[in-house]
Amino acid sequence: SAQHKVDWTPWFVGLWSAVLLLSAPAVFFPSIGYLKNGWGFQGILGHPQSFGTFLAIAVAWFSARIMFYPTGQTHWMLTLVAALGWVELVLTKARTGLVAVLGGLLCVAILMVIKRSEWRPQFLSVLGRPLVLLALLAVIVILIWDPSRLEKGVETYVFKHGHDAKSSLTDAYTKSRGAGLSNQWIKFLNSPFVGHGFGIIPYNDPDAVQLLDPLFGLPLSAP
Repeated sequence: SAQHKVDWTPWFVGLWSAVLLLSAPAVFFPSIGYLKNGWGFQGILGHPQSFGTFLAIAVAWFSARIMFYPTGQTHWMLTLVAALGWVELVLTKARTGLVAVLGGLLCVAILMVIKRSEWRPQFLSVLGRPLVLLALLAVIVILIWDPSRLEKGVETYVFKHGHDAKSSLTDAYTKSRGAGLSNQWIKFLNSPFVGHGFGIIPYNDPDAVQLLDPLFGLPLSAP
């Protein structure tokens, strides 16, 4: 009936877990896991960016589940899948997905400090778990032993192993997103009411070919 409540949580958890676990072996087979561009991990999906978007939602849910549920109610397999999700998310080089997860968790932490005092005991208990302590210990050791290694690792991730190697973060943004947004904004200003169809050309490419609508001249497909 319309009033029957359906809990989709098991379905989503099953889907996320299946994709994460099936993608794990692809790490050791670059011809599969890194098929699209050779440096961004795509798992069993078709593109590192789409895999990063998929993982951002999954990792955020798993992380929140671990943070706000008692240890006794969290199965070890759930913790393993969450850790695997973080590893695969980093390997995708999908910066937007990683920033989305970290930003969301940061907002939750800030909310906990400001408003939700009842969350604090559970959050502090998470910091005492072996997996979390091991990760924090690894970061502290790297910072003390060789801080340049961590700095290089962050820089490599931000600039995607040199594929976006520019002199600053602003240049990297312009290369990866800014130029496309600028051109799309110009097209919007040229036709703010009726638009220009679904064919979006983010960069000026003379080889790009689009199918135009014969009646209105609007693009019907992307190049």
